[in-house]
Amino acid sequence: MDEQLETIEQLKVTIIDLAVRFGPKLLAAILVLIAGILLSRWLGRWFDRGVARIELEPPIRLLLSRVARVLLLALFVDWDRLGARLAAANPLLMLAVVALATADRLLMAWKWWLLVRGRDVTLGLWAAIRAAKAGKPRAFAVEQ
Repeated sequence: MDEQLETIEQLKVTIIDLAVRFGPKLLAAILVLIAGILLSRWLGRWFDRGVARIELEPPIRLLLSRVARVLLLALFVDWDRLGARLAAANPLLMLAVVALATADRLLMAWKWWLLVRGRDVTLGLWAAIRAAKAGKPRAFAVEQ
């Protein structure tokens, strides 16, 4: 019983130590992330209003808006630190992340494909994978 109490006490001390050491950094990172998201949305809406004055097809307008947001992101990235972090990263872990993300998309496509088949709609698995890759599960909402 004393051994279990010591383990719980050690866990408590470790959690408090981590909170004291990394809590302020984590809070600052969360605040910077929130500020970046809000700024990105604000600038994106500003750009969308500017592009809306020009008569463009909606897909072109959306493309220009997304390109502007990516350029905005590129302005605020510290490319030297990013390069150093990527160079120091474990290639196997990076490969594992890519594999997990790919497996997630494939499982999502398979799930939607099964759901669509249940509605007696003919849709190939490859089409389901392409739609899920594009992030458009609403493409599966086929009206009969």
